[in-house]
This record gives sequence, structure tokens and C-alpha cells, in this order.
Amino acid sequence: MSLYEKVQNAKRNDRKAMEDVLMRLEPKIRHTIHSIEKKYQEDVEQEVKLRVLEAVRGYDLDNLPSLTDMLDKTKEGRMLLERIKNDNSSSR
Repeated sequence: MSLYEKVQNAKRNDRKAMEDVLMRLEPKIRHTIHSIEKKYQEDVEQEVKLRVLEAVRGYDLDNLPSLTDMLDKTKEGRMLLERIKNDNSSSR
């Protein structure tokens, strides 16, 4: 089954399809967070997965927002981005 078909099934609240979507995106998520400081990786991974779930339910996945855009949608995500930004500027 293609990712598109899994997303369509997930939108219909098919739990297995949603798990399959997250598993399919897991390598991309891990690759993306690999560049983030280790102490933030777990928080960012959880936040990204939540945003993916929301995207599957309500967004056109052909136009999935960037990692920064997804994190910027919540207070917790914005706080993470700010902490990362502050850490990066203080380590220079």
C-alpha cells in the first residue's frame, strides 16, 4: 500500500494506517532531528510526531509544512525552537 493510501486510511481513523504512516516517516524524522542538539532530540521527535498526526488528519500532505513550521504551531514547539536558537548563539 502506498503512503498516500495509508494517509487516506489514517484520515478515516484507521489506527493501523496511522501507525504505518509514522513508521514510514520514522527514518526522515530521525534524520531531521539528528542535526539538533542531543538533549532536545527526544522532545523534538515527540513534537514532530504529534504534528504529523495532526497533518494527516487535517492537512494536505502534498504540502506538508517544514519542521520549523510544525514546531512553531504550539507553545511547546516555539519554546523548543527558542531554546535551540539560544543554545546555538551562545555556543558560537
